[in-house]
Amino acid sequence: MSDRKRRLIAVMRTAKSKAEASKKKQDAKREARTEARIRSGGVTVRDVERHLRRGIHRLRGPSHRVAYWTGKERGVAKRLLSGYGGELVLKAIGMMCSEWEDISRGQLDGDPSISLLWGMRHRLMARAQGVEPKKPKKSLNSDEYRADQVDDDDMAMGW
Repeated sequence: MSDRKRRLIAVMRTAKSKAEASKKKQDAKREARTEARIRSGGVTVRDVERHLRRGIHRLRGPSHRVAYWTGKERGVAKRLLSGYGGELVLKAIGMMCSEWEDISRGQLDGDPSISLLWGMRHRLMARAQGVEPKKPKKSLNSDEYRADQVDDDDMAMGW
């Protein structure tokens, strides 16, 4: 190998390592700003998206591709933030990603999503707070009959 080629390779390696170091420094700054914003209570939709993206990368690996959010996902995140607050939403996302195998039970293909968090919000938000979710009451249809609702003396008539 020629001397010129060796110098060129050395310069390219140096440039690559500088670029990687710069990217790590930028990521660290971005992470610090995000953490400061979370501590102050000003969580944005972009913070929620980043947090979910990081959780999926921890679950599937850093090379796993995650699609950017559309207006639908941003709207769902906005509703979650306004209803539950930023800290609880981020905690629920972290819990959903870390316990994905338990939550999916092998029946859900794909990755955790903000739409899934919205659909399971009562159960997942309760779990994120450390509270057991309430069991939903079974409502009766107008033509259903339950024996425990009728006295023995009372004669019940059906339809």
